[in-house]
Amino acid sequence: MLGFKKAKNYITFNTDAALSTQRYVRRHIYLNVAFNMLLNAALPYFALRSYQYIPLYHGKENVVLYILPMFFILPFLVTLVVLTQTLTHAQKGRVDITIPHQNTGKWFRLRLGFINGIVSLAMASIVFIAWIYLNRHATVSVPVVVFISSLSSGLLSILFITQAIKYFQKN
Repeated sequence: MLGFKKAKNYITFNTDAALSTQRYVRRHIYLNVAFNMLLNAALPYFALRSYQYIPLYHGKENVVLYILPMFFILPFLVTLVVLTQTLTHAQKGRVDITIPHQNTGKWFRLRLGFINGIVSLAMASIVFIAWIYLNRHATVSVPVVVFISSLSSGLLSILFITQAIKYFQKN
């Protein structure tokens, strides 16, 4: 039976059928990580399959062009989607999470997604700047670009899925 309690700006959803938070996080991680890894491996593979090597940052086709935008777009979208799904599932009683009342609006989700995207992009930019500084004329093979893209998207998905869901528990 679904019961609602409002106490001190918190909305609590209780139900016997609710998933534990740990199982809910695992379910999201398995589905979203597999999807993001496949998608972010397929994009550079099909775009760059005619090349054997591509430069790190100069030229029409380069590593930074394919990987750096992912470091903003992926955290932004993952945070936005996971927060929306978690809020919806909590309201329907599918997951047992206490949600601060002020954290239910769309502007909160957009702001947190934007912050996650900017922080992730800044960290990736620092790594790429250091890489470029160490080796200006580096070229990277296409399978390495595909691997880096797939692995980093999987790691970003895990990080921002758990961060988004745990954010509700922290507040």
